[in-house]
Amino acid sequence: MDRIFSEIKGTADKVVKKSGELFELSKIKISISSTKSEISTNYKKLGELVYLMQKEEASTNTEEFDEIISKIDELNEKLTELLDLCSSLKNEKITAYLFILPCLIGCSVFIIIPIFFSFGLSFFDWNLLSKPQFT
Repeated sequence: MDRIFSEIKGTADKVVKKSGELFELSKIKISISSTKSEISTNYKKLGELVYLMQKEEASTNTEEFDEIISKIDELNEKLTELLDLCSSLKNEKITAYLFILPCLIGCSVFIIIPIFFSFGLSFFDWNLLSKPQFT
């Protein structure tokens, strides 16, 4: 009976841990979304400044350009950090390899190995009843 309770407790602890990770992952995804939105807004501001500069055919204050560009660079760095953090929480690399693994095994067993076996057999004269002879 104690073993059953300890297994239930261990499972409950795992569920709590996974739900906490899921909550953190959700917060990070929301931050990623808001950062992308901020980047888009800054690109729009930059485009408006370029448009106004071309329309008026006058040089505008380059400090505004530099400020917006530096803000976009900062946001892109923040976005990269958030994406790295998100992928580390999701273990995307391991998951991707696990999804590809059955295909690779099937491909090697049913395609690659028979190709090499056929290539090796092409050097032999063999009628399946007698011993193969190298030609």
